[in-house]
Amino acid sequence: MRPREDCEAERLAWRPYSYLLGLYLGDGCLSHEHDGVYSLRITLDRRHRMILVLCEEAMLDVLPNRVSWADKGRMRQAEVLLEAMAVSLPAARTGS
Repeated sequence: MRPREDCEAERLAWRPYSYLLGLYLGDGCLSHEHDGVYSLRITLDRRHRMILVLCEEAMLDVLPNRVSWADKGRMRQAEVLLEAMAVSLPAARTGS
């Protein structure tokens, strides 16, 4: 039995979110900056270039803001600032 086309499209929309959530849980940091603005930072080894590309693609697919990169020695850090970050990533919710 094949899934309905609309169900397949909905499932595919979760792929970038799931990938980004996995990166966040493994190598990420979520910080409250000021006045409801959050910063999501994911630090990755620069030797794994494909992971860097996939991280940026997932961030751009899921989050509406620009991704900025910073070099930290052998590591590269991707960062996105958002006001609604607590809605996007479950660990950011307070009181859970």
